[in-house]
Amino acid sequence: VMGPVTLALGAMFSLFLFPLHIASLAIFILAFADGFSSVMGKIFGRITIPFTGGKTVIGSLTAFCAIFIIMVLHGASLPVILLVAGSGTLIEALPLEDLDNLVLPVGIGFILLALL
Repeated sequence: VMGPVTLALGAMFSLFLFPLHIASLAIFILAFADGFSSVMGKIFGRITIPFTGGKTVIGSLTAFCAIFIIMVLHGASLPVILLVAGSGTLIEALPLEDLDNLVLPVGIGFILLALL
């Protein structure tokens, strides 16, 4: 039940905290990486990652790929792409339940702010 509320709050916090180009990337990453990883993890995820509250390898790989594609389409350099995709994947794998919708865009926003 809290998922949609924290999703909206995560997007709003991103818009308040960061310049528009960083906030938009953080929101795209929230929408696509979180959404696709959840769906793929529930459908195809068989191998869970220890200490993540049931997150799956497939879900985490999907999050990495989604962030990678978003950053490639943004035109970032390969080191930045890999750092953001890796960091986003680690944030997404944290056992935060619905709070990941708040932590993911804000965490990624701060990383992007430091890198871009």
